[in-house]
Amino acid sequence: MTTNTTTYEMDPRDERTPNRHKQAQITRCNLASSSAAADSDGFTEQYYFLYGTLMDTSTLRDVLQLSSWPELRPAKIVGYHCKLWGQFPALLESGDEVHGMAYWVQSMTELERLIGYEGDLYARKRCMIHFNNGQSQVLGSTFVWCGDEALLKEGDFDLKDYQMMRFEMTAQR
Repeated sequence: MTTNTTTYEMDPRDERTPNRHKQAQITRCNLASSSAAADSDGFTEQYYFLYGTLMDTSTLRDVLQLSSWPELRPAKIVGYHCKLWGQFPALLESGDEVHGMAYWVQSMTELERLIGYEGDLYARKRCMIHFNNGQSQVLGSTFVWCGDEALLKEGDFDLKDYQMMRFEMTAQR
């Protein structure tokens, strides 16, 4: 993976931005070029490999602002591993395989919402997605960690724990 450093002015309205009024340097991943045909906006419908919180259909539905439940397909990608950034998984290249879900991103709006949810420390990367039927695979994309690896720790993301925490937070409202 090729990385480069981009300096840009952060959006002062974004509450997640540390030192919002200062410039920040964020290491970003160069995106692998797509061989798929893109529409006039540069968008291509494709599968995205999701891991972590976006494997939860409620979270994905909320993030994408869908009126119905999203259809997810069990899948894996090979040559990756996860570490944790706080309680959230961060996908890194090299390793064995990571299990997750594949979602067919159908519009630029959906893609923009996914990018917004992932934030600046994750970047899109092309990857081969292997469906759990063992017979099919497709070239798609995922979000890989592009931040400082020193921020990560060893550990596993537990979807059931996340879903329980989300349920408890919703019940308290």
